[in-house]
Amino acid sequence: MEKQKKWRFNLIDVLFLVVVLAGVLFVALRMAGPDETAGGGPEDYYVITFTCDTVPSYLVDHLQLSAEVTDDGMKRSLGRVVDIQRGPSVYYNTDSSGRLVKSSRDGYDSLLLMCCVKCADNGYGITVDELNLGIGHTITIRADGARISSAVYNIQKLSDTVYTLPEG
Repeated sequence: MEKQKKWRFNLIDVLFLVVVLAGVLFVALRMAGPDETAGGGPEDYYVITFTCDTVPSYLVDHLQLSAEVTDDGMKRSLGRVVDIQRGPSVYYNTDSSGRLVKSSRDGYDSLLLMCCVKCADNGYGITVDELNLGIGHTITIRADGARISSAVYNIQKLSDTVYTLPEG
């Protein structure tokens, strides 16, 4: 009578299979390549609203509609200005009892700067030239030569806003 051998997996067999499967998966993902855009979706026009609580008033006076807006670090285009809204500056200081009190500073304004840019939706925000932006993202931008420390306040498709595509 012949004895039949039973095949039993041991730890080395399992590790070998895991390595082979990981290699196949890695090669398959590399062969698939990246999507057409960095964001993974089709590009469309979006309006990004940047906000800044305290900006010198002369700087807000200097800003012009249709000005090019760029990322200060990498000089990536973030579109063109379609609207500028100013308000009183927002400044927090402590009072005599040590509590924070909201106030305004003379010679300063708050700023909402709306820019129109062609980019891709990435599921949680947008991707502009490989830069991922979402609401709350802090970024230093340049507009009309001015350097502004800001945060992304809102992102909307251009078709969902009252704005039109800027010239240029």
